Amino acid sequence: MTMQYALDNARATASPMLDCLSEILDEETTGLLGGLPLVPTGRYWVPAAGNGSVARWLARTLGPTAEVVASDIDPRHIPPVDGLRIVQRDDVADGPLPGGWDGIPLRLFAAHTSARRDLVHQHAGVLRPGGVLVDQEWGLWSGFVQHSPYADAHDVYQHYQEALRAVFDARGNDATWSVKAAETFEAAGLVDVRTTVSARSWPGGSPGCRLVTVVAAELRDQLIAHGADPVLLDRLPEIMHDPETVVIGNATWTTVGFAPA
Repeated sequence: MTMQYALDNARATASPMLDCLSEILDEETTGLLGGLPLVPTGRYWVPAAGNGSVARWLARTLGPTAEVVASDIDPRHIPPVDGLRIVQRDDVADGPLPGGWDGIPLRLFAAHTSARRDLVHQHAGVLRPGGVLVDQEWGLWSGFVQHSPYADAHDVYQHYQEALRAVFDARGNDATWSVKAAETFEAAGLVDVRTTVSARSWPGGSPGCRLVTVVAAELRDQLIAHGADPVLLDRLPEIMHDPETVVIGNATWTTVGFAPA
């Protein structure tokens, strides 16, 4: 089984989209990882790495004594850096890279494949004793327009989010995965499992708002095919780039679990 992700790294919109995702999520992801007992001589693998920002952070933080691998079905957006090995592979169809790993951070990955439960079990199975599996996903709550000078801003944004959900659902995404991940972690034998949920506001023109316009541009045809009104899609850039618009972004669900020591 391969990952049926709706977005495409080969598109011109891929690089700005991945950069927005990094700007939105990296502070939380690296803050979490930095609070874990990282092993300076350990092995860390970042599947579906996107632009490799998390893997690059691990390589910089741990230095040359660690092994850090970033893999992606299309790794063209991962720049080479010292201490990072880049691998092109289908991280769903090809199964996990051979263990053992001291840490495997998954981000916006598991929810996009129908094999998500098997994915967790497989990745848990290649952790070293005490190794950590992290899963970060956006869940059911996709945020809202907190305030805007445009009277229709809330309705336009919600209209886009509903069409986007329909596009992702058609590709096998499970928007409820974020609330199921912890149970799956425990079923896979991981311990000390915990989940945190966070969201923040984004002013117009910031990464959280730019992401909306980039994704809407890339998926325009698919969004329209799933019920989006092209007139409302055309309203998004003006609303999302206005500095007086403020959006409460998607809720990020982060689940962490450890292989028994």
